[in-house]
Amino acid sequence: MAAFRTFLKSGHAPTLFASFLYFTYCCGVWVTNGAMAPFIKESLHLSPAQIGVMLSVPIFAGAVMRFPLGILAQYIGRKNATLVEMGGIALALAFGYFYVESFNQLLAMGLMLGIDLAKPCGDLVKRAADKGLLISVTADSVIRLVPPLIITQAEADEIVAILCPLIKQLLAEKP
Repeated sequence: MAAFRTFLKSGHAPTLFASFLYFTYCCGVWVTNGAMAPFIKESLHLSPAQIGVMLSVPIFAGAVMRFPLGILAQYIGRKNATLVEMGGIALALAFGYFYVESFNQLLAMGLMLGIDLAKPCGDLVKRAADKGLLISVTADSVIRLVPPLIITQAEADEIVAILCPLIKQLLAEKP
């Protein structure tokens, strides 16, 4: 027990707890996805290859979103960016629970993300459309990103190149 107390004194205990909770939450989602794979396979009649893709898409999407979330963290703070990511994961799980009935919808659940801004962003839809990017906004401040299932790296880079300056401009504007 003394070693544990020494460990807690070596850093900031609330930060340590928050990091543990965040890591557990994110990994728990992936582990649950893997544990549910046999049942999902049975209900959606998936092949072994489709199961492999189903298990890898959420992890890949999480890795791809690290860059935009890092940029977002510069503008809204690391804590808020983490909450955005955890909220996006929760929304994707809710989407999966209530709406997924096919393999394509299952993959869409793995890619579905949202960026929650600190202020209303409804006019961002028009600004993005003017730049050739279609997005949607829900709950007045959540940017919904639902990329196609066949997105390429170049297309993902283009989305980031268009959306990040628009978000920066929107957040810099006074209410």
